[in-house]
Order: sequence, then structure tokens, then C-alpha cells
Amino acid sequence: MSDHHAFAEQHQPFLFLSCAQGKFYRHPQDTMEWVNFKKFARITRFVADMIERINQDPAKGGNPNPCGPYDFEIRMLRRAIGSLLPLGLNDFGIKMPDSREDLDNLMTRIVDGSLP
Repeated sequence: MSDHHAFAEQHQPFLFLSCAQGKFYRHPQDTMEWVNFKKFARITRFVADMIERINQDPAKGGNPNPCGPYDFEIRMLRRAIGSLLPLGLNDFGIKMPDSREDLDNLMTRIVDGSLP
């Protein structure tokens, strides 16, 4: 029901906020009259406060071993292509990316068609 599912499957941190599904969720009767604006305002204040607190002290209470976007992207790439990824890259004389720069270069070559 939401984009958070892909993150949850990969055991990545995510924040999912919801007002649940209303009586007419995704139906023609789902109009502005059914929006709970008081709840929406409370959630907006909560998110603004959370952002402000993170901005003031981002490390406080955070994950001591955060997973960077590079690690996540490599896992997603391996999941999409499977265990053949390193073998396929080896066939082109390319080593498995082990840095952000390597991954960016590989993606550029894939997109612009410059792989051998």
C-alpha cells in the first residue's frame, strides 16, 4: 500500500505515516469532506518537530552503523540482476563496484551504452 514496503523488505530504516484507510478510501466518494484536517495538522507538526530535532542533533540516538545509499544500491542491483551480476561484469572486464565512484561509473556506462 506504500513505497515503504521496498525499504522494509531490505531491512532499511523508513518512516511510514498514515491516517489509515477511510471509509471511502480510493473510491469516488473519497472527497475532501472525509479528510481529518485536525489529524493532518497534528502529523504535520510532528514531522516538522522531528525534522527540527534531527537537524539540531542528527547523531543523537541514531544508528551507530548506518547503511549508506551505496550499500543499499548495490543490494538492489544484486537483487535485480541476481548472483550473475559479478560474473556478467567479469565478462566485460569490469570488477564489481566497491565504491560510490565505481557504481556511478558503471551506471553511466550502462545508461550511455559504452560497455564493451
